[in-house]
Amino acid sequence: MLEGVQNVLGRIQQIEGNFNRALPTSGPSFAQVLQQQQGMQAGANFNPNMMQAPGMTGMMGQPSLGMVNPSLWSMINPQQSMQPGAYPVTGDQLEKMAASMDGKQYWPNACAHAVNDALKQMGIDIKEKVNNNPEWVPNYADLGQKVTKMDDMKPGDLVIYNNYLGQGGYDHIGIYAGNGEAWNVSTAAGYKWVKRPIGDRFQEARRITAN
Repeated sequence: MLEGVQNVLGRIQQIEGNFNRALPTSGPSFAQVLQQQQGMQAGANFNPNMMQAPGMTGMMGQPSLGMVNPSLWSMINPQQSMQPGAYPVTGDQLEKMAASMDGKQYWPNACAHAVNDALKQMGIDIKEKVNNNPEWVPNYADLGQKVTKMDDMKPGDLVIYNNYLGQGGYDHIGIYAGNGEAWNVSTAAGYKWVKRPIGDRFQEARRITAN
């Protein structure tokens, strides 16, 4: 245990050294910047003019903690690593939840009901975000971040399909499993939740996880 503590302390000292080397001699100390970032995270002494995104300089040209050490910034300010509108679960976690539902039967409003079921089991309540109607597929088209190309999708993305005539719109929904397949309710399988190739009815995907 002592060795583990020493390793952590050594890593902190290394981070502090890297940080100090990136600052002018008149700049704030590592501890001061760390306290400042923690204070902003907690809402203490909040000053919107002092907020900056990782990779940008702060006040008086000082490099931000996010630029000097992105990992430490993410630990202090975790929401910075999430896409706008994302929920605090990863796409892989959501996909694993979808996989655990394999073979479960859903009826009626099968596809949206099943997706909402997976989200609820992950602690994600989208009811207010979809006009209190999580059973209607078009409501999901406003969630999270839009992904227009199938090649850009990641496991856990919500997959929205168009109608059977290929005329666009939002007619069916599932959860991307990777490799061109998605978990969704199949009528051919007796309204069961199964993994199937997405096919040419792909309309768009919505990324609601912190991938």
